[in-house]
Amino acid sequence: MLTNECGFSECIECDCPGDALKILRNNPKISLAVFNHGEFGNKLNSNLRIVSLVCPAVRILIVGDFNYKNELFAALNAGVHGYIPRRFGKAEISRAFEIVSRGGFFLPTVIDEQQYQCRVAQESRKQTQEVAESELTSREKYIFDAIRRGETNREIAEVLRLTEGTVKNLAYDLYRKLGVSKRTDLINHSVVPRD
Repeated sequence: MLTNECGFSECIECDCPGDALKILRNNPKISLAVFNHGEFGNKLNSNLRIVSLVCPAVRILIVGDFNYKNELFAALNAGVHGYIPRRFGKAEISRAFEIVSRGGFFLPTVIDEQQYQCRVAQESRKQTQEVAESELTSREKYIFDAIRRGETNREIAEVLRLTEGTVKNLAYDLYRKLGVSKRTDLINHSVVPRD
């Protein structure tokens, strides 16, 4: 596709970023480097920064799926000139190559805003849940377990020697800490806090 539809004279493939850097260093005529996001692992930005510093004339494109916008923006800060999502068709890919090879920057018009918002919300819930569960008191852990066993507020109050109203207030505090809004949500809560 690169040679036939995008007008490149040659396409060189390699297996890892280190090999790519060697090829780029030894071939000053190379004007565009396209990297698979998955090839870099957790060293994406440092590898991209090295490529952009060692070969400043080379335009860099990343093909892949970033899970979070901050990953994409960090890659851009490291020297990337464009990002192509895997779902793009030939026409969109060709357009991205053309823009970047002419000195421009390419980002999709819409970077899956809905998917991004969903992942941010999932991550936020996960972090809140982990923090909340680690911050539960022994009394809250007991109430959590008792509610999951199906005990009523009155039964819990008798065991803890509290009023039913106090247990109800403690249960509401527990709901808030775990990010649930009602007793059935707490019963269906996926993670049981440990002592």
